[in-house]
Amino acid sequence: LKIDFSKPEPEIVYYRRDHMPLKSKFKFLDGNFLVTGYGFWSKINAQKKSNLKEKSFYFELLDSSVCILRMPNFFFNAKQKIDSIVGANIQSISNCANLIIDIRDNPGGFSFCFDTILPFIQSGYLQQYSFSALASKDNIDLYKLYAKKNNLMDDTGLMALIALLEENRGHLTEIQTASQIIYDSVFANPRRVVILVNGGTGSASEDLLLRVRPSRKVLVMGERTKGAFDNQNILMPRNVNACPYFIYNCPVATSKDAPKIDNIGITPDIIIPAEKDWIRYVLEYLKAL
Repeated sequence: LKIDFSKPEPEIVYYRRDHMPLKSKFKFLDGNFLVTGYGFWSKINAQKKSNLKEKSFYFELLDSSVCILRMPNFFFNAKQKIDSIVGANIQSISNCANLIIDIRDNPGGFSFCFDTILPFIQSGYLQQYSFSALASKDNIDLYKLYAKKNNLMDDTGLMALIALLEENRGHLTEIQTASQIIYDSVFANPRRVVILVNGGTGSASEDLLLRVRPSRKVLVMGERTKGAFDNQNILMPRNVNACPYFIYNCPVATSKDAPKIDNIGITPDIIIPAEKDWIRYVLEYLKAL
């Protein structure tokens, strides 16, 4: 890790295990580094490390009219957590005029993880884009390895996807079709859904933003997202047999009809200055409506 001051806008440069650099913009606020995509970095006493609050999934009533749902990732096991939280708080969500969905620093994962919350966000229909994957031996083997390492050999959806690729070996295969998801009714509450995003919001998190674009309820606030959506389904790092210290990420699937946002990101409807308390900012905004 180093700080590069040679450019007009200094960068933090982090070197991965394969020695490739990851670069991010940063600001210095209240004795902490605010690194785009990676939140606040602080120097701490090692003995106090156990007191740090880890990123977690949670739901909270902020007042009688506003509730917040925090989803820090959409990894495979996140669906059970999100479904459980939404199910346990469905009455509160239905009674709140405003819902804040916090997906800051959410690197993505699997889009099916957030399907439980979609009915509350929609105002008639939502958009789903198509994705296709090359049914190559390497890609199929990667899906199988992912299933084995994550104890998902009994997951019917994943096994069906692997079977589909097996049947179409050597061909570009559509694994998700483009469609409009139509809803028969619209929930009275929440009337407004604010989605908080930042430079660390990417992949499946950006899929969520693109899907809910048609909803009149939604307002995206924060900063521009990461821009890592067009080519996705990385699943896990791949190894190079000739070099055990080198790994690389390679997307499995690509979209032909989704907006092209890779390395560009999605600009929020309202930009929140980095130095602000974002939750307080949203609460003040909602109060002024």
